Amino acid sequence: MCSSLQSRKGSGDSVQQREKQGTSGSGVFLKRNQNIGIRKPEALSASRAAGFNPTVVETWFQQYRETVDRLGLRNVPDHIWNCNETGLQDHFLSSKVVAEVGSLCFEITAGEKGETSTLLACINAAGGYGPNMVIFKGKRMKANWLYGVPENTYLRMSDNGWINAELFTEWGHCFLKSLPKDDPQPHLLLVDGHSSHVYNIDFLNLMKDNNVYVFSLPPHTTHYLQPADRALFKSLKHFWRLEGRRVTRESAGKQLDRALFMPLFSKAWSTATPENAQAGFRGKMMMTPSRLFQATLLATLSMMLSSLKSLCHSLLHSLTPPPLAQEVEVVTEPDLSFMSLVTLPVRERPPSPPSYDRTSQEHFNFVKEKK
Repeated sequence: MCSSLQSRKGSGDSVQQREKQGTSGSGVFLKRNQNIGIRKPEALSASRAAGFNPTVVETWFQQYRETVDRLGLRNVPDHIWNCNETGLQDHFLSSKVVAEVGSLCFEITAGEKGETSTLLACINAAGGYGPNMVIFKGKRMKANWLYGVPENTYLRMSDNGWINAELFTEWGHCFLKSLPKDDPQPHLLLVDGHSSHVYNIDFLNLMKDNNVYVFSLPPHTTHYLQPADRALFKSLKHFWRLEGRRVTRESAGKQLDRALFMPLFSKAWSTATPENAQAGFRGKMMMTPSRLFQATLLATLSMMLSSLKSLCHSLLHSLTPPPLAQEVEVVTEPDLSFMSLVTLPVRERPPSPPSYDRTSQEHFNFVKEKK
């Protein structure tokens, strides 16, 4: 890193280097700074990093609180829903195995890569579950594919195996059928910003006519705010891969037949408990949103920025070249700053919609103008 900074600064009068810096510099630096270590980063796209910021989250929570209070759902968790999609691959591979040191390690699979099917699931804050929809890639459905289908689960087909506006509207009809008929209190459905959800006028009119209010999450923030993402789908995919590897071993690497998809999915789905659904809302402060979440979020972001600033100061003021076989002369400027050495890229934040309440007249007008 020191060499990289020197190369960015240039080889003029301020930095003079006679020999290349040794490779042990990073080790010496880590020993000198015990609060810094080597870690594997979790992938986060630039769009998500730009979208997940205090301003966007604060605005969303303000509108969300106002909507919950206006509908009288502050203490009615079984009327606050979240639907979301995830992909289920028929290609199963272990993350880690035990093997002899230095030996080659292989695992028999059905192919180099598998086919992905879409699962649309729905949960509420009280731990209840709405209808599921599994979407296969293809045109025609075979009768034996429905063998072993779990209760309240529908199987459909699409050209690419993904959700579309027509299928999502059909799921909306199934969702309305699952709601109590004699309950006049409204329901609130949280969705992500997919076009088949928030720009689907047929679906939005269907929900609005049946006293269901659709409220979308901010763009590129679902990795943190979506209740179903981590609490439900994380455990579901774990058991899906577990059952899939078992079937692959028993069939000696045979491709998963679609007639076996539903029995396999049924076993994995049986692990979806009310506690899983509740944990998604509880962990994201969705059921009773308050400033506690915002304070925690801001503290986390501040801590990340503070750590980055401390690291920059450490690199700038305490990083010295390690001992070398030949003497190295380094001349520094007293007013040298980290920003003068490294230019950090700036990415614009995605624009926020006029209203996250997708069943509001304001959003309908916005969709008409966009078309």
